[in-house]
Amino acid sequence: MDNLEMVKEITSLKEKVNSHDKRIESVESESKVIPRLDELLKMAIETNKEQSQTMKETSHTLKNIDNNITLLNGKMESLDDRVGELEQGKKEFKKIRTDLIVKVVGGIILAAFLVVLGLTKI
Repeated sequence: MDNLEMVKEITSLKEKVNSHDKRIESVESESKVIPRLDELLKMAIETNKEQSQTMKETSHTLKNIDNNITLLNGKMESLDDRVGELEQGKKEFKKIRTDLIVKVVGGIILAAFLVVLGLTKI
């Protein structure tokens, strides 16, 4: 090998070394991010676990609310029935009272009419 070929070979090797240095620097800078990514991933996993637990608790709470609303609906239907019965009883009481008043007043008028006509003595 003559000097010219050696210079070309050395130049070629220097270019390869420079290229490899740049690639190594790039890989090193990218690899510095990996621990941070690992930490972020662990945080995301922990957050997902907490959210999962929160969702279970929320689901349990919503089921309890649903049960309570169902019970309240049943009680409201029962109250509606009782109120209906009371209103019906009130209507019947008014009718009986009105009938009684009409009969008593009619009896008094009839008695007064009989007394006026002299058919009955007081």
